[in-house]
Amino acid sequence: MEETPCVEAISRAHALSSMQLNRDFISATGYSVSEYIRRLRLSNALCMIKFSHYPTADIAYACGYSSQQALCREIRALLQTTATAYRDGDDIYFLAPPSADAPYPVEVSRVSIPRALCLRYYSSSLRRLEEEAVGLFLRNNPGFTGRIFGRDGEQRQNRLCYEIYAETTGQAPDIHGFEAAGIRPAYDLLCARTRTPDDAQAVSAAWDYLYGVWLPGSMFEYTGINGRTYETGYFEEYLLRNHRPYRLRLYLPVRRKKALMKVAVEQTEQLRFLVCTLPCLPGPGAERRAENAAAESVCGYLSDHYPYLLSGQQEVYLRHSEGRCTCGVRVRAPLTVEDPRLHMLSYDSRPCAVLYLNGAGDDRYAGGILARWIRENNMTAAGEPFALYNTANNDYAAMRMLCPLAGAKPVDI
Repeated sequence: MEETPCVEAISRAHALSSMQLNRDFISATGYSVSEYIRRLRLSNALCMIKFSHYPTADIAYACGYSSQQALCREIRALLQTTATAYRDGDDIYFLAPPSADAPYPVEVSRVSIPRALCLRYYSSSLRRLEEEAVGLFLRNNPGFTGRIFGRDGEQRQNRLCYEIYAETTGQAPDIHGFEAAGIRPAYDLLCARTRTPDDAQAVSAAWDYLYGVWLPGSMFEYTGINGRTYETGYFEEYLLRNHRPYRLRLYLPVRRKKALMKVAVEQTEQLRFLVCTLPCLPGPGAERRAENAAAESVCGYLSDHYPYLLSGQQEVYLRHSEGRCTCGVRVRAPLTVEDPRLHMLSYDSRPCAVLYLNGAGDDRYAGGILARWIRENNMTAAGEPFALYNTANNDYAAMRMLCPLAGAKPVDI
């Protein structure tokens, strides 16, 4: 059998150093070259185990393993199960193809964050919150030469919070207009990083790509999935020119994932949602604006008519289709809806292909992965994929991507 080419051979063939090849490959796919080859080989083997009748030994050799034992060790290490149990079980794991669109260069490396003073800025308006906080600090401290970081803070009643982390430089800063929250020690951490101009829409788009597209398809996962702390939460660094921000560096703390993506074919219960559908109008950030407007319409209606449902709501529905965005929340029983912008959407109890993401992802990217998986495994989609975000955790929203099978279609009621 022909051996898998090593990283050095691939880099020589393309006139690159192996270090540069790995950097570029991680930026584009979220994987090192060797790790991508390893997981692609395992994904192919798992597909044959699940959907063919070949013996495990034949599958191991066909996929490039030195022996059946080597394949079984790999399965146990990544999935904590045996090849036989995987063949007989309902769960399906696979390597998602990397995104074809990579608009932002991503670097993964250990970074050093300096000792910093935490300052909290509160405002009743989300609009320009970060800009106001950083601008006030720089006006208060025209001679500041340290590094400045920022992240969302915890809301206090109806006041939103943005936290500034100003590197301690030996001179006490002027903190007028802020609430001091103590000194944070220096620390090191593994981060996925990218850069973007200091523009609200550009920053939002960069975060959407880094967290919603690049991360789910990578070999990493967000370290804050079990609760955000100072050391595990995502944050931004403001790069200054002439004492004014001109670019942001985005930091997403990560760790290596242990498993491939998981898909299962499940019989779902009946699902009901109160939703709003709006067109995605032309212009930058059109999808995000439509999502926010639809979500505000639904939440506003529930707040006025069914506040008890909103307070306990933990599942959010999202679907993009043909230039329109449908967003809503799950409800347990049909509601009487008097707002013409809103309607009830129901899915009968049917088999669905369900893609699980450990953290939130971009629904269009995840929907494409799920649709491709359905086609490649000779199944028939009988409806469009849609996303369900579980918002029980305040720091991140776990995501499931569902696609009805065998005739399950949404019904307006």
